[in-house]
Amino acid sequence: MKISQLQSSCNIAARALCTRFHRNLLHSTVCLSLYLKSSVDVMAPLFARLANLSFASGVFPHRHKVGRVVPRLKKPGLNKQDPSNYRLYTNLCTFSKVLEKLSLSRPQSHINASGKFCTYQSAYRPEYSTDTALFKVVNDISCAAGSGKCNALLALDISADFDSVKHDGLC
Repeated sequence: MKISQLQSSCNIAARALCTRFHRNLLHSTVCLSLYLKSSVDVMAPLFARLANLSFASGVFPHRHKVGRVVPRLKKPGLNKQDPSNYRLYTNLCTFSKVLEKLSLSRPQSHINASGKFCTYQSAYRPEYSTDTALFKVVNDISCAAGSGKCNALLALDISADFDSVKHDGLC
């Protein structure tokens, strides 16, 4: 399937996205989130129009590609003087985040209809998160234990592995 065959972003999708925005998703202040929600009738059609123009032309405005890089301490209590104890985050403008979410929603119906999307996958799906994945695991373990079956759970914390990647060797 070609990207041009995917459904265009509509006001309804942009409106739903604007009303779901919260502080963490915007990486900004609560005021901006409240402003976006209170002006959704005006902003949603504009976001949908700009997104459709960007998708049709294949061009994303350069001024919206710029983000503010913010270092954050990986874990509380780490030495604040050691730069390796920080993880870098990029704060993007609101339009960039809206366009990203609208572009991710375009192929979603095609992917879901293809039958190749795992029903247990929580990532990249609306209404699913690590919470829903954890709930499923706990529920499966509880059901198995309740019926007298043996359970085993292997959990790996690989977050530190990403920090130890030798980025020089990746090129």
